[in-house]
Amino acid sequence: MIARLLASPRGILSRFRRFRSRPLGSKALILLYHRVAELPSDPQWLCVTPQQFAEHLDSIRRHFYPLRLSELQARFEEHKLPRKAVVITFDDGYSDNLYQAKPLLEKYEVPATVFIATGNIGKSREFWWDELDYLLFSDGALPESLEITINGKTHRWTLKDEVDSLGRVDGVRWTVAMDFSPTRRHQLYRELAAIIRDLDESTRESVMEHLAGWVNKPRAARVTHRTMSPCEIQELAAGGLVDVGGHTVTHSVLSLQSAAEQLKEIAESRATLEDILSRRIDTFSYPFGGRGDYNETTKAVLREVGLSLACANFEGPLLSSSFPYDLPRFIVRDWGGEEFLERLTAWFKGQ
Repeated sequence: MIARLLASPRGILSRFRRFRSRPLGSKALILLYHRVAELPSDPQWLCVTPQQFAEHLDSIRRHFYPLRLSELQARFEEHKLPRKAVVITFDDGYSDNLYQAKPLLEKYEVPATVFIATGNIGKSREFWWDELDYLLFSDGALPESLEITINGKTHRWTLKDEVDSLGRVDGVRWTVAMDFSPTRRHQLYRELAAIIRDLDESTRESVMEHLAGWVNKPRAARVTHRTMSPCEIQELAAGGLVDVGGHTVTHSVLSLQSAAEQLKEIAESRATLEDILSRRIDTFSYPFGGRGDYNETTKAVLREVGLSLACANFEGPLLSSSFPYDLPRFIVRDWGGEEFLERLTAWFKGQ
């Protein structure tokens, strides 16, 4: 399989350019969520509270047409895409997707797809961005300085005289989306996150081990931040309202990997989920999902292994050329119901 991918990339990749880019006849919007939870610190701005998620679903049920992701392409090809269609997706596979999100999805009868990164299944490990939050923003002062060498480059930070500070600023949760870092601790999180994001799994684990030793804290998954177990994934998918898709094994940037590494990430994640659920997995979402986080080789691998759709993480209209592997999504933040409705209404009017 790898040999075929590498032997003639132009021949393989040309198949992805055969559609002229044009808007769909009807409008559809794919939403991207991560977590339904309320936490004291959320530097990546991934959480939507249960109350506000309920308000989102109520708006979708009353003002839009909730549609299953797996139906999207067929509806388009048959020219039967509903007016104001909205698709809900989740990335990563947090346990709150089962315990907080699914009951609300059932209450409002809105389908969803959850894309699961499989590397943490059955392990007492958090995603690195959550662990970094725990190490830097838990109670207690940090050491006065940090020095760490990553891929041959030495990085140094000074935190001397830094006051203790949790991940809140004036009672508001600080996030990396804000244009300021109120303390050196917040700046350290921002800069470390940018470095760690692009590391391979082995290097990333080495960095996290170093940081845990630096602050003298154990590495273990908090109940509030753990991912689902195999049994919980089965429970999530039970009943047919929630579909499951792949999201790689290690949640690493695919465009930085070779074709062989990408194939391993994509195929093993799919195989793990198919083994857990005893059913075929057809959909996928790219880790991080920006335009630079996957490439034509990634799409060639997806086609080679037989995955039918893949979701990205950039805003934009759904075009014919979006199918099958460039589906745009609008990331949802912790908005109240009124703001959520205003944003979706404005998007449908503007497209």
